[in-house]
Amino acid sequence: MKVEISLSDKIDEPIVVIHANRMNEEVYRILSALSNDANASIFVHDRTEKRIVRINIEDIYIVRTEEGKTIIHCAADSYRHTKRLYEVEALLGSDFIRISKGAIVNIRKIQHFEPLSSGMMKVQMLNGAHDFISRKFLREVRRRIIER
Repeated sequence: MKVEISLSDKIDEPIVVIHANRMNEEVYRILSALSNDANASIFVHDRTEKRIVRINIEDIYIVRTEEGKTIIHCAADSYRHTKRLYEVEALLGSDFIRISKGAIVNIRKIQHFEPLSSGMMKVQMLNGAHDFISRKFLREVRRRIIER
């Protein structure tokens, strides 16, 4: 990866341009790092899909793939996003971690973990929702939780 910085008195605010031949994991990581803002928000469809509303990223508890759609769960409401799960993951920032092939959780909204006999772990969220951490993602979840 090449990095180029151009400084000018004519520029009021920083502008970031990424040149790439395709969207790949590196581009998504850069996008995630650049968009890691506590006041950041995204636009989503409400459940009726008649309105597009803005929600704060910090209000998101779980993002899941449900019946082929990306569903974002907040404290009381759920919303649909038009992008795929990995694309939404790139927008969320460092407070979010993937726990399975089809789910991402907000670390700040976790109430507790429960180990299961199958080698998986259940994650209970503050809003009462829960999901399961698959064994494939368990090591990374533990590492991220211990780092905090």
